[in-house]
Amino acid sequence: MQPRALFLILALLTLILSSCESGDTTSQLIFTPLEDWQSYAIVRPDDADAVTVNAAVSLRKAIGDALGAAPSLDTDWVKRGAEPPSGTPEILVGATNRAESSAYMLKMNDYVIAYESGRIVLTGGCGEAVQAAVDWFAANCLTAEGISLPSEPYIVRGEYPLEGLTVGGVPLGEYTIDFSPVLVGGEDTAESLRRQIGSLTGQLPGDGASEHTIVLKNDPALGIFESRVTLDHGTLTLAVNGGSVGIEAAAEQLLALLEKNGSAPIEALEDSMKHEQENFHSADGAQVAAWRAQTDARIEAIRSASNMDIPTDAAVYYVSPDGDDTNDGRSPEAAWRTLEKLNGTTIPAGSYVCFERGGFWRGQLKAKAGVTYTAYGEGEKPVFTTSPEDGAGAEKWQKTDAEGVWQYYKAFDLDVGTLIFDGGEEWAIKVVIDVIGGVSTDNTNKVPFEDYHDLDGDLNFFMQDGILYIRSDKNPGERFDTIEFNVKEHGISVGGNNITIDNLCLLYVGAHGISAGSVSGLTVQNCELGWIGGVIQTVNKQENGDYHTVRYGNAIQIWGGCDGYTVTDCYIYQCYDTGITPQWMFTTAQQENKSPTDYSMKNIHFAGNVIEYCMYSIEYFLSNVPEGNASHIENYVIEDNHMWYAGYGLSEQRYNPGAASHIKGGGAATGYIVRNNWMILSKNMITLVSGGVNEERGLTMPTLENNLIAQTVGGRYGVLTGGDAGTRPFDLAVVDYLGELNQGNQFWFVEK
Repeated sequence: MQPRALFLILALLTLILSSCESGDTTSQLIFTPLEDWQSYAIVRPDDADAVTVNAAVSLRKAIGDALGAAPSLDTDWVKRGAEPPSGTPEILVGATNRAESSAYMLKMNDYVIAYESGRIVLTGGCGEAVQAAVDWFAANCLTAEGISLPSEPYIVRGEYPLEGLTVGGVPLGEYTIDFSPVLVGGEDTAESLRRQIGSLTGQLPGDGASEHTIVLKNDPALGIFESRVTLDHGTLTLAVNGGSVGIEAAAEQLLALLEKNGSAPIEALEDSMKHEQENFHSADGAQVAAWRAQTDARIEAIRSASNMDIPTDAAVYYVSPDGDDTNDGRSPEAAWRTLEKLNGTTIPAGSYVCFERGGFWRGQLKAKAGVTYTAYGEGEKPVFTTSPEDGAGAEKWQKTDAEGVWQYYKAFDLDVGTLIFDGGEEWAIKVVIDVIGGVSTDNTNKVPFEDYHDLDGDLNFFMQDGILYIRSDKNPGERFDTIEFNVKEHGISVGGNNITIDNLCLLYVGAHGISAGSVSGLTVQNCELGWIGGVIQTVNKQENGDYHTVRYGNAIQIWGGCDGYTVTDCYIYQCYDTGITPQWMFTTAQQENKSPTDYSMKNIHFAGNVIEYCMYSIEYFLSNVPEGNASHIENYVIEDNHMWYAGYGLSEQRYNPGAASHIKGGGAATGYIVRNNWMILSKNMITLVSGGVNEERGLTMPTLENNLIAQTVGGRYGVLTGGDAGTRPFDLAVVDYLGELNQGNQFWFVEK
């Protein structure tokens, strides 16, 4: 049984009306009408928890529904040094600072309804007990004629089976609970354990370290599915390995030991346990190698995908590195040569544009509405890059006055996101500047940085006034055989609806590999996209002169709404930001004006892809939707993809490298299915999904089925949040979510 479920059962049992201090039952109580109920205000603690706040709100509504006039609702706040008022007609909800609220010694699940010194007291030992007091008051004290109160305080006492338990000579309820911040799931488990101990003993343990503490900690010496509970010199320790699975199980282990012991004093405790975890497995190097072999085979299949079948009656245009722009382009023998010729020619919708395999083009391809872009011939996929030239060659680099720093022989018109050496054997780390507290600072590592003289890491580079400076112990042009530049340009700019991009390869692109605005019918298939992004997108300035620099670069992006967005059988790797993404965020002005523009994202299908070494394998968001706007996500399927190494590679130079995940998303999505995917290893977490609530469609969360999810020992599986379903912020909560709603997901631990 999970601690959440155990707590609910205990709370239910202890809140039963087990006894009244007056000895009366509800039917035997004498009620006295409150003559001036109209003058009363509801007062709650200024620092009340959410349950108590809701209790006060529900009381106001109940009085309004019963009597036709709702009292005012206020907090007990007073100015510093001032005394709380006395004698004012108030209904006190919870532990207010009024003396009447503390007149009763209440344990966790006790509650009271009383009339003291002209005030109505509705309070309890915890928020849920306060709500129980409010519910009793509403059911028994409100009539259409007014408010009647029991003539004697009505007190309900809970039952606490371990009320007298001492551990190491100290009552269990007097312990505090502390957890290591690096312990995954520790904060949630600590709060759950705290409340359960309160239900068993009547006392809520405090937070943080003290002389007598329950410590939740990580112990790498334990097995993956092992936990240990020990008592030593006033410290109760719950230890697990990494917390990815075991910390809640360890809390259950402690509670089981306590309940088995009963109220007899505990002077010593040491217990280890192996936990059975359904659908959890331990992956050794051989297992990971087997997975990798299957993924590599899929990559090879994508790279060797055959040419598509073109209808015999279709208009076809050909482009070849051996072509001539004076040709008509209508046959392989009369092919065009350049992208400039293709981009400047009107291509009718329904046409096919075929690029010769083995060809290589520099520049941007402008895709036109209704046209399919694909490959012909034999050999490797045609390659496109926005890199303006190969930077290899000693003559292209000059020494500067800074030790070990070289500059390129000419200035760049566009920002450069990174440099790729020898086809990806190595790559450069871009230094961009933030200003923090008036100090010029390296965006990534947050150390002071002024200009190229401060470059101190091999292959770190900096741009100033278009000049590129790089740190290298040797002339870069001699050191490497090829040097390509990710300049600030999209590889393929999508210029309309119903476009298909098939069997092309995009490399060394500084902005997005394929970029579209609001569009319908975009299909990308059998393509390879690698070494994407890293250029500066914006510089966000503050009034005090500080600023933060934002870089970007996704392999395939739609910025806006879409209907029909398909990416299948593609190999995507080494992206500064995201592999595949649809996204839109309404501006503040659009929110204020309640923009009617519909940016819905419908009929999205990402399948059969291999995505690796990206900050996010797949990202989506539809955010800040104005009130009444119809924008939503509908029919969104992510299936049969192999996703590896989120947050590693090129993306490690981001300002927030710890934010990585394989699926990151936000927005109300219906028909949202994530199935049959491999999500293997992330520098941060596997999933980071916020479903939210849509007024018309209700709670919108993904269905997850038959996914293989592998993370390092001690790593995080991820986050799922869902509006009214609450936040489940740590790993085991995600596992619970999968177990409750779906079948067939497998979880693996991988040794680092």
